[in-house]
Amino acid sequence: MDIKKQIRQTFVSKARGLKNAYHNGSDIFYFDIPEEKKRIIRNNFQLSFDKDILFFRDTSFWSSPNKGLLITALSVPFGSSSNQGMVITTSGIRCLPDNNSPEELYHIDWEVVSRVEYKDMDFYFFTEDEDGLQFNITFFFKKNNVNPESAQYLAEILTEIAGLCESQDPRLEMIAKILMLTHEKKYSEANAVMNEYQALYGYHPILGWEKVVIAMEQKEFPKAQYESERLLQAIEEADNPEEWNEQKGGALNAIGYIYLQQENYAEARRYYFNSIQFAAYDESKNFRHQKFQDIDRKYSEHFAELDFNQRKLLLPVNKINSLDSKQIAVMRMDLLGALQFPIGHPIADQLYVAHPYISGRYIPFEDYDLTFLEDRLREFCWLAQCLGATEVTIESEKDTSNDKKQNSKTSYSLEASTIKGAVAGSYNNNREYSRFEELSNRLSLNQKFSPSQKPFVPEGLVWYEHEASWKRLTIQRLQGGLLEHVEKMASNNHESAMVKASDLVSLKAEFMKLTKIEGQYKKEVESSFKKKENISLRIHVTFAPINQLNGTNHSEPAQLPDHLTEKEKEYIEEYKECYASNNGDFSAKEVRLLERIRTSLGISDDRAAELEKMVCSDTTLTEDELEYLEEYKQCMAEGEITDSERRLLNKIRDTLGISEQRALEIESLIKS
Repeated sequence: MDIKKQIRQTFVSKARGLKNAYHNGSDIFYFDIPEEKKRIIRNNFQLSFDKDILFFRDTSFWSSPNKGLLITALSVPFGSSSNQGMVITTSGIRCLPDNNSPEELYHIDWEVVSRVEYKDMDFYFFTEDEDGLQFNITFFFKKNNVNPESAQYLAEILTEIAGLCESQDPRLEMIAKILMLTHEKKYSEANAVMNEYQALYGYHPILGWEKVVIAMEQKEFPKAQYESERLLQAIEEADNPEEWNEQKGGALNAIGYIYLQQENYAEARRYYFNSIQFAAYDESKNFRHQKFQDIDRKYSEHFAELDFNQRKLLLPVNKINSLDSKQIAVMRMDLLGALQFPIGHPIADQLYVAHPYISGRYIPFEDYDLTFLEDRLREFCWLAQCLGATEVTIESEKDTSNDKKQNSKTSYSLEASTIKGAVAGSYNNNREYSRFEELSNRLSLNQKFSPSQKPFVPEGLVWYEHEASWKRLTIQRLQGGLLEHVEKMASNNHESAMVKASDLVSLKAEFMKLTKIEGQYKKEVESSFKKKENISLRIHVTFAPINQLNGTNHSEPAQLPDHLTEKEKEYIEEYKECYASNNGDFSAKEVRLLERIRTSLGISDDRAAELEKMVCSDTTLTEDELEYLEEYKQCMAEGEITDSERRLLNKIRDTLGISEQRALEIESLIKS
C-alpha cells in the first residue's frame, strides 16, 4: 500500500470519533466531504489532483469555502490571496491566518514533521531539528466548542501520520492495509491480513481492536467477547497501558453490550460503567453514561432475580465509585424502592445482609447474626407454644475459643428501662462482652403457658421449612405425644452465618474501596468486620399431655359490626382513644368534647350509648393488658417504634402471657 493510502486510512479510522463530535458541514469538515464542496476547496486552495483532502476548517467571517484550514494526505497548500484558514491533506498542512496578508502562507509537508503537540490552546508542529510552527486551536476547532482531550487526541493522530512518512516499516504498511480493509467492510480480507501479521510479528492491540469491530459488525458475539477480553489482557500487560485507553474503553463497551443482549444486567452495568472513563471524546462519554443509567435502572428492577450470592450483601450509595466488588452488590439510594429495610434504614455507605428466606428484605451487617438468631428463636418459641408448650426455658452459652465450656444463664427482667439499656449496647473496647450481655438480656428468658387448644403448626412461619429438627419435633409432638425437648441454636450455624470469618478481611477491603471511608469513622467501620463471638443457645421445652388439650384453635378477634356508618365509625374511634387513655375513667372535659363530637356527627344519645357499649365490651383490659398498653403508649409517644423496641415489646408481651393476636387488639386502641 502506498503512503498516501496509509495516511488517508489512518486519519479516517482514527478521527472517526472527532468527526462525529465536531463535523458540522458548515465551517468544519472531516473527510466524507461532498464532491461539490471539495471542488471549490481544491480550486480556492490550489490543490493538485493527487492530494486528498482530509480536513477543512473555514475561519473566514462569512465561512466561505475559499477561506479556511485544509488538511490533505500529502501536504496543505495555500491558494489565492482570498483564502483564509487551514487545510489538511494526504501531503501535509497549509494555513493562511489572514487573507489580507497572503504572504503569510505556511506550508509543511508530512515528511519534515517529527511530531505534533497540543498545549494551552495551541498546536505545535515540530520538525526534526525541533523548529516548529504554532497554530491556535481555532484553526482546528471552534473556540467555545472544544474539549482539550479531543485536541490532544487530534495531535496524536497527526503525529502518527507524520510517523508513517518517516519510516516505511512493513508492519505499519500491514496495519494500514488492515484499517483500510475494515473501513471498506472487506472483513474476510482484513482477517487474513491480521492472521498474517500475527504470525510474523505477534499480537498487537490495534489488530485486537479491529477483530472486535469486525466480530461486532457481524454479530458474532461470543467471538467479539473473546477478542475483547484478549485485547484487555494485552493492554494490561503493555509497557504503557494508557496509550491504549480508547481501545480499552471500546472493548469494555463491547462486552457490556454483549451482556446486555443476554439480559445479564449486573455484568452489562459493570462493563458500561468501567468504559465511561476511557471514552476519547465527550459524545462517546455521554452516550456510555446514558446507557449505564438505563442499565442501572434495569438492574434494580431485576435485582431480586439474581442468584442469592450475588445479592447477599448490599451497599446503598449516593454515588457509585466502583462496581468491581466480587462480594458486595452496589445500588444507588434512589433505586432501592422495591427492597425492605428496618425503620430508619437504608443509610448510604452502610452494609446490609439479605434475609435468606424473605426475598427483598435486608438488615444491617453489624450483628446481623444476632438478629437472625433472635428471629429464629422467636419463631421456634411461637411454634412450641402452638404445639402446646407449658414452659420454655432458654439458656445462652458464651462459646469462645478461650473457654468453650463457660455457660451463662440470665433471668429475664420485666423492667423495660433495663432491657432498653441492655439492647442499646455500646461501641467500645468491650464490644464482644457487650454483645454477649445484649443477647443475654434480649433472649435469655423463661416463659410459662397454660395451653388449652389442640397442638397445631401456625401459618406464616419463615424458618420452619428449612429447620429439619423443628419438623422432627413437630412430628414427635403431634404423632407421638412428646412431653420434653431440647433444641440447640447458635449464631454461626446454618444461614445465620452469612459471611465466613475467613472472608472478613477481603470483605472489609472491598467495602473500604467502594465507600472510600477515612478518618474516625474508618475505625468504627473496621470493628464491624472483626470476627464475631459465637453465641450458643439451649432451649428446653416442656409440653402438656395432648389428651389434656381439647380446645379449638385460634379464637377470632372481636370485630365491630360491618354495617356501621362512616360517622359512627368516626365516633367510635374518638371514643376508643379517650377510653384507652384512661381505661374508661373520663374527665369532665373529655365528656363535654365527646358530646360535642356526637352532636356534630348527628348521632342520637341512644345510638351513642350502643356504640360506647360495643367499645367497652371489646376494650375492657386486665391488669396485665393495661401494663402492656402503657408500655406501648410510651413507645408510641417517642415516635415510630424501632425494630429493637418491637423486640422488647414482644418480650414483655410474652412475659405477661398475652397472645400476639390480643396484643394487636390492644395496640389498635391507640390511634396511629
